[in-house]
Amino acid sequence: MADRGDCCAHGSERRSVACIAAYDGNLRENRTDATVAAIARRVGRSEGRQERRETKTVCGTAVAFCFVVAAQFAAAQNLMGKWTGSTAINGQRYAFTMTVTAGNHYMETVQSGTLMTAQSGTYVLTNGLLVRNVIDWNPKQQLVVDARGSHYEPMAKPPGGTFRVTFTNANTMVLEDVNLKGTLTYQRVQ
Repeated sequence: MADRGDCCAHGSERRSVACIAAYDGNLRENRTDATVAAIARRVGRSEGRQERRETKTVCGTAVAFCFVVAAQFAAAQNLMGKWTGSTAINGQRYAFTMTVTAGNHYMETVQSGTLMTAQSGTYVLTNGLLVRNVIDWNPKQQLVVDARGSHYEPMAKPPGGTFRVTFTNANTMVLEDVNLKGTLTYQRVQ
């Protein structure tokens, strides 16, 4: 019969059972190979059930994690809603409000004090790049004061722009103007 010193010298099935039994203090000198084999079968079935339970738990946790990550990613990639941001340029404060609606349409206003501009149009968001196409804008005329007096001149259509979009979470995005290199952080408010 095996003693504690050589209990792990048996074949692989008997070795694990013998070592487990020796560890638990259950291995006795009078155990037969048939007894050890029966214990091995019993422990093997128990270990198999435990491994299956652990595998199911790990798989369930992994699937849940994937759903959460996918939901957050999908929410982050969804531009629909009302977004606000602000910045200061040469000491002057500007407040930006962008509303994105179905059909890849947007409307953006920029306000500084009592002055406001607006533009609206369509956009495409692909691979982290937001490309905007302006369809309508206001004001369409600007007052020009010169030596002859004052008069209105037409305002050129503003460029839509191309922006690199980084979502820091589902309700915060940073737009970096690819051409002008400026950045603006927007917060989703609706």
